[in-house]
Amino acid sequence: MDVQQIITAVNTALDGIAGLRALDFPPDQVPVPCAVTELATGGQLVTYDTSTSTHDLRLQVRLLVSRASDRAGAKAIHAYLAPSGTSSVKAAIENNAGIAALVHFAVVSGASGFGTYQVGDQQLLGVTFDVAVGCY
Repeated sequence: MDVQQIITAVNTALDGIAGLRALDFPPDQVPVPCAVTELATGGQLVTYDTSTSTHDLRLQVRLLVSRASDRAGAKAIHAYLAPSGTSSVKAAIENNAGIAALVHFAVVSGASGFGTYQVGDQQLLGVTFDVAVGCY
């Protein structure tokens, strides 16, 4: 299980969404719209040797958009929340051949934390996607 390789594959999949920039670290100045993939916070991070003979890894993807116009920002997030379609974070991760080649499964199990995020001097609108990955 190469965690950095998995995060890179998730970001490559997210880069396939038109206009979205994916990063594996939270930058000081956020280029919006942006997705930051990192290890999940809170709870169990890795479960070793599960019943499916995998090691399960929890990631989070924090998606950030401009808050210059709350309505436009919310509308952008709504598109990323869709379960399918060209802007869907779930579809980009779950249907990506590069990720599938590395792991047993990758599932976007939900999204939460919709609201305002402060990054440096920027106030952004965002949401956090929970990603479960089963690694060989």
